[in-house]
Amino acid sequence: MKYRPMAVGDLDGLMPLLQMMYDEGQYTALPWSRRVARGRALMLIAKDDMTLLGVWDDDTLVGFLGGVITEHLVYAGKKACREHFFYVMPEHRGRHVGKGLLDQLEAWAKMKGAYSLALDVSSGIETDKTVRLFGLFGYEQTGVLMEKEI
Repeated sequence: MKYRPMAVGDLDGLMPLLQMMYDEGQYTALPWSRRVARGRALMLIAKDDMTLLGVWDDDTLVGFLGGVITEHLVYAGKKACREHFFYVMPEHRGRHVGKGLLDQLEAWAKMKGAYSLALDVSSGIETDKTVRLFGLFGYEQTGVLMEKEI
């Protein structure tokens, strides 16, 4: 497996995985937009306080993880990193691919001066398994995401 930051030239290979994440997740009642998904990914690639990491098996992209550095909302002078977009193809799950992506994001976030990394588990894809796995990696549940369609 090869891990590296994604570049603009990787976007065409990313789009099928974004579509897979959408199809597998809980938000399929909402309309899919290739244009919007591509724009969000491009933003993660282009901005200095954002990243989009990919992992390839030979020449095939099999997973991705984005991160955003922000000033903490309450604590002055503290930076935090939040996960944004995290997906590994089903046939590559359970093979430490996600852990490798997390390790890469943690290293990037530290380099950017972040003191913490927050992971959202809101896609509806194997939620219980994902929460347990993140716990094994040292992450602690600090809250609960509540959502209501309005």
